[in-house]
Amino acid sequence: MLLGDDQVSEEFKADVLDKFSNSLVEDICRSDTCIVMYGHKMYEKIYAKQDKVYEVKRSVMLVMKRLATLFLKFSSVCQNNVPPMTSSDMLTHNKFRVPVGSDQKS
Repeated sequence: MLLGDDQVSEEFKADVLDKFSNSLVEDICRSDTCIVMYGHKMYEKIYAKQDKVYEVKRSVMLVMKRLATLFLKFSSVCQNNVPPMTSSDMLTHNKFRVPVGSDQKS
């Protein structure tokens, strides 16, 4: 993982990150800084709902898997066939092509 050990809680590591299996999507869920931090923020936000601990873990893992899948798809169609290094590159506007004939305003 690209994060320091102190950036995510031990509970998040044990309840979420350690539960992912060894697939490409789930490897990205464990290693991509942006996806891990987003998952951790979601986990911390809804972790207080102690009566729904299982649902919280499943919900966070599902969202992280969706983000990783989106990242893989984005990488496969990225402009200039240059795959982004992290999922945060999906949010960089220069990775998107401007449709031909569209109004371009600076």
